[in-house]
Amino acid sequence: MRDLPYFWDEAGQFIPASLDLFRRGLLVPVSTIPNVHPPGVMLWLAGIWRVFGYSIVATRFGMLAIAILGCWAAYRLAADYLCESRTAAAMMLALLCLSPLFFAQSIMTLLDMPAMALTMLALWLFLRERIPAAGIACIAMVMVKETGALLPAFLGITLIFEKRWKQSLWFMLPAVPLIGWLILLRQHTGSWFGNSAFAHYNLTYPLNPVRLGMALFRRGYYLFVGTGYIVGTWALWRAGLRVNRSWKIAGAFAIAHVLAVCLVGGAVLERYLLPILPIALAAFANAICALPPRPRIAAFAGMCAASAACIVVNPLYPFPLENNLAWTDFVGVQRDAARYLEHQMADGAILATSFPFGGCLRRPELGYALRQLVIDEIPDFTWDSLQRLRNHRVDALAVFSSTWDPLGLMKNPHWIAFLERFYDYRPDVTPEQITALLRLHKAAHFERHGQWIDIYVR
Repeated sequence: MRDLPYFWDEAGQFIPASLDLFRRGLLVPVSTIPNVHPPGVMLWLAGIWRVFGYSIVATRFGMLAIAILGCWAAYRLAADYLCESRTAAAMMLALLCLSPLFFAQSIMTLLDMPAMALTMLALWLFLRERIPAAGIACIAMVMVKETGALLPAFLGITLIFEKRWKQSLWFMLPAVPLIGWLILLRQHTGSWFGNSAFAHYNLTYPLNPVRLGMALFRRGYYLFVGTGYIVGTWALWRAGLRVNRSWKIAGAFAIAHVLAVCLVGGAVLERYLLPILPIALAAFANAICALPPRPRIAAFAGMCAASAACIVVNPLYPFPLENNLAWTDFVGVQRDAARYLEHQMADGAILATSFPFGGCLRRPELGYALRQLVIDEIPDFTWDSLQRLRNHRVDALAVFSSTWDPLGLMKNPHWIAFLERFYDYRPDVTPEQITALLRLHKAAHFERHGQWIDIYVR
């Protein structure tokens, strides 16, 4: 798994941006569309590659090192402040490591697992009264992810409420590098957020009441029901939770974070919950330890078993493939198709496909194909997108799945009507429509555990 190609936003955003920094010293990328995400993770990867050379393996181990730091910081926070015993802290750590979300994200080049590590570190330092060190951790936090500014703002306000005015000033410092990054971004792109489409999708699009309600429902479901967490919720209801200053701070921040990621961010991805997942798991662990011996063992074993199973077993409903190891099936089947195409397509032949497959075939360093292919990239596989290809020279077309839908929910007319009304959804064309519209026939089919890609040629 360590040398698997990059997945989705890794291939489309973070690896190209990191390579621009590594090869050309550019903080604002040019080989991908710039956006507001600060360059912290990209700087880390550029440093890793400077020492070990560029490779997918070096990238994976570089991200795994941050995940290990996150585990240590989460355990220290739990053992010292959130859990009533070392046993409960160890339970929290076990549940975190078995979390399919953390397990999958621990080697991926995305922002939320590093954000989790720095959140845990900053909270632990703050509760230890090491305020300057916590402020420095928050500086690193905002340079990893712009929404990480919530943490120093929250900690600074906490100190103000406690009338510790001078110490609260430490948590104004993270605003300096973040503002500097935004100024640099505006100078290079003309936009404070890198591009206007990104700003609209993440700032105004989520505020529709229906979309906001669905986001809150999904966050609540993931934290308190899915992945076996309903057992921890039951234990909390049964045993309760002793609330002290540490829990008031950690719990209030967790609530603020959940609300923030519902209000900001068009893509309702569960990985945005990673920075506060250890806090929820610590609450579950405390409650489980307060149960009588037999229910305690059964509850903990049940949560561990459910979490471990969900690493490889997909739910019955559509979900982000990066929530567990389903992402490895996605990149695996696309790598199989890429190797087929690089051998079958003549030099100069044009392949039409969509993101992220198109970008992966343009750049051999992403791990899919050994040679660069000529790509005519389309936004999606809807009728309107494919109709535009009728006026283009296209030698082949690659169409792939991007959802997991074993029950056929995405074929239900009521559900589709809901998505069309509130999420601007448009269904993909059928194989018959592809043949009729573009005069192409299916030449190859690749599939792994429900993820597939079809190749059409003339």
